[in-house]
Amino acid sequence: MAFIQSSPVVSHGFLTDMACQVDSRFVLKIADFGFPSLRRDSDLDLVYNEQEDRDFHSLLWRAPEHLRRRMPPSGTPKGDAYSYAIVMQQIITLSEPFQSGSGPQNVESNSTRWKDIVIEVKRHATPPMRPPIPARACPPLMHELIEQCWDEDPGLRPNFVRIRAVIRKVIGKSGDNIVDHLVHRMNVHTSTLEHQVREQFAHFSEERQRTGELLKTILPRSVADAILQGRMVYPEKFDSVTIYVGSVLGFDEAINRKSASDVIKLVSQLYNVCDDVIAESNVYKVETVRDTYLLASGVPIRNGNRHAEEMAELALVLRKDVASISGFNSKLAKTKPFKLRAGLHTGPVVTGLVGHGAPRYCLFGDTITIANVLEKRGEAGKIHCSEATKALLEDLFVFMDRSHIETKDGLGKLTTFWLLGKD
Repeated sequence: MAFIQSSPVVSHGFLTDMACQVDSRFVLKIADFGFPSLRRDSDLDLVYNEQEDRDFHSLLWRAPEHLRRRMPPSGTPKGDAYSYAIVMQQIITLSEPFQSGSGPQNVESNSTRWKDIVIEVKRHATPPMRPPIPARACPPLMHELIEQCWDEDPGLRPNFVRIRAVIRKVIGKSGDNIVDHLVHRMNVHTSTLEHQVREQFAHFSEERQRTGELLKTILPRSVADAILQGRMVYPEKFDSVTIYVGSVLGFDEAINRKSASDVIKLVSQLYNVCDDVIAESNVYKVETVRDTYLLASGVPIRNGNRHAEEMAELALVLRKDVASISGFNSKLAKTKPFKLRAGLHTGPVVTGLVGHGAPRYCLFGDTITIANVLEKRGEAGKIHCSEATKALLEDLFVFMDRSHIETKDGLGKLTTFWLLGKD
């Protein structure tokens, strides 16, 4: 730049980071100068606040006086000093013009932001709009030089002979060899990148762990683990599982007579009681709708014929624990306690993941339909079982005949029983 200013060219006029080219021998060369007659008039015009279609990004290096008035085709030496200061800010902070930070940042493609910066630089504010440079990012002498180069008064900006002299002093203090100085900067840059990568990886690992924990609350653990490991979860048929459908009688009537806060307390206690029991069993909670639970045992991990016993024991515990819910300062809760009405059926189901954004592990088949029928046709405080479930449990539990029930779902006549307790 000192050579350009001492030559007939006089000034560069369009000095930006793109005009600074480094060859294979680490020699910096300046490009894109000369031929002022080839410049477009639109590139030289002063800046208007209402302009929308102009390339404001290229104006981030332009001196404020050239934003307020039409710039000469070849620019001015004082304007070059300002542009040089902006380039030095990029080198020191390893960032885009007018961006803060000590590490590389993504180029912000928002033209509105660039326009706002250019308009603010043009405005002649006090203090003027300039890029931030941390005090410890460069030697004090360099910091002082940059502030002189982008001074609002062009007459106070140094020429490149003065700039070169200051740079030599700065380099002389940090090392006699310019290549050593460059290698040192590259090492600092590498260390910064490594630190940023470690931080990003730690953040990614934390988010992945949080996502995994959340996924395991809405999907079976084995299915969630498969998804987190990138394995496909295919639809699968299970020949024998036990389905439980249970609803809490008196729930709707209770919440209709309570305040909003009491309703939340009541629902929370009900869900906590049920979820605590389920958590201690080899049972998967398929879904919860208001006061109704749909549970399954034997999926997605097969457990022989133990699924019927697991579900029967769970049903007995839930019936007892739900009936014990109280303490809501409500006469209704004391005189009319909650009672569980449940249906159990054993049979085949098909399972699979449904949905992408919020996947659900769903079960399909007549087994679920029959369990729903048994629950609906049951009685308060009783566990209604199908003949298929009883066949797996009759040596372990006590049953009482309920006779036959007719269904309206094309399932015909069902022989059903009441599950009374464990033998």
